[in-house]
Amino acid sequence: MMGDDTETGGAGFEPFYVAGDYPVRDDVVAPAEAVGLEELGAWSIDPAASAERRRQVSDFLLTIQ
Repeated sequence: MMGDDTETGGAGFEPFYVAGDYPVRDDVVAPAEAVGLEELGAWSIDPAASAERRRQVSDFLLTIQ
């Protein structure tokens, strides 16, 4: 299911290699007919910033009763 080391992920990744699905593996390119993420307006997530926000929310929740 994870595919192989080819540019498209190989036969194991083939069911997921279609326009509308975007590979999360950084070694697999998006299908040619897929709309680019910039044009789509997809959000990019900063894991470090997200973790900091979660920590802040968690700390706040511990202070309320």
